[in-house]
Formats: sequence, C-alpha cells, structure tokens
Amino acid sequence: MLNKKYRETGKLYYSFGQMLSKNILAPRAFARLRCHVVLALRGKYAVTLYEILEAYVNRRENSLTVSLEEFRSWLKVAEDAYKDWKDLKRNVVLPAVDEINEHSEEGGFFVAYEGVSEGKAFTKIRFTLAKSAARDDRDMRLQGKARRGRVFKAPASLPAPGVRYEPTDAVLEQLRSLAPGWDRQNLLATYREWSQGKAAADNPHGAFLGWVKRFTKGQAPT
Repeated sequence: MLNKKYRETGKLYYSFGQMLSKNILAPRAFARLRCHVVLALRGKYAVTLYEILEAYVNRRENSLTVSLEEFRSWLKVAEDAYKDWKDLKRNVVLPAVDEINEHSEEGGFFVAYEGVSEGKAFTKIRFTLAKSAARDDRDMRLQGKARRGRVFKAPASLPAPGVRYEPTDAVLEQLRSLAPGWDRQNLLATYREWSQGKAAADNPHGAFLGWVKRFTKGQAPT
C-alpha cells in the first residue's frame, strides 16, 4: 500500500537492486527484440532469423557458424524443400538477410553471410554481424551505466590501416537487393577509395554493407 505522500502525486516510483540492475542493463544479457522491426519484416524466414541473430549480436564474437541442418531446423524449412545449397541460398538465406539489412537502422545491426564448404559440398553457413553506429553508442552507454560509469577502453590493437577490402561472393550478391541498379564494382571501388588510410573495421563485411546503404540512400544509381 502506498503512503499518502505518493498517492497525492499520482506517480509510482520503483527501483531495482544492484545485482538485478547490472543484468538488466548488460547488453549481452538478453536479446532485446524490437517489436516494430518484427512487425515490419514480411518474410517468415526473415522474422525467425532476425530473432535468432539478435540473441548473438551482443556477444564478444561477431560471427556465428552453424550447420545447414541446424539452420534449416531453426527456420523450420521443410525437410523436402531446398535441399541443395544453391536453392537454400536463393530461396531462404538471401531473401531473409536482405530484408533484415533493409531494416538495419531500426533493427540495430547489419548481417553478412557466406557458405562454408567441406570438400565439394557446402555444409555450414557463417553469419557476420555488425551493430549500427546508433546501436553501438546506445549499448556502450547502457553498459557504462551497468558498470557504474567505468570508462571503456578501446581494444589494445586494431587491424592495420590500408588493408584492401575483399568482399565474398555472398556479400556482392547481397548488393543486388541492398543497392538495386547500382554497379557493384563501382561501389566496391568507391568504398576502397573512401576507406583508404582508415583503420580496417573489426567486421569488414558488415562495415561495407553499412557504408553501401548509407552511400546509396536517396541517390539514383550511378
């Protein structure tokens, strides 16, 4: 029961204990799904993949490798559908990844993928995640509060500047839907020129896709 003082204000005040506060605010503790992003995604595979990747984006490793069998189980792909890697990539992986990247600013991260082969057959798929700048800033602020204002230090070393970026075939394929009508090789050349002399990104594929989206936004293909 609230005392008279708080009843008169019409406001309710509450607090969390120190241990609970740390866990609530720690970015790696929970997958914070964004309802408006889930509602905006139209493909059933995109929705499920977004929910799964959101649980991984705050982890220390920015990549996730999973067997195709487990991936199919995650997304509930019918056993008799898309058994060949090319069909699975064209009908499930690429549409889902493209749609997630279309909503990357709202969702808070970009994703790139590539098939992993063992011998002549593709057996696994690797996803590489990169937070958007706004998401990264917000998470750092939240984590800073959880650690009672401790200053975060930059990594001891970053990749050397001037490293020539080389996209995978899967990343180049994603440009078809991320930047329709744009010349992919021209985009790649422009990005290399823009990034020349800058420290290489921790997640080069995600950084490239994020740059493409920003660079082409509101502009006609050239």
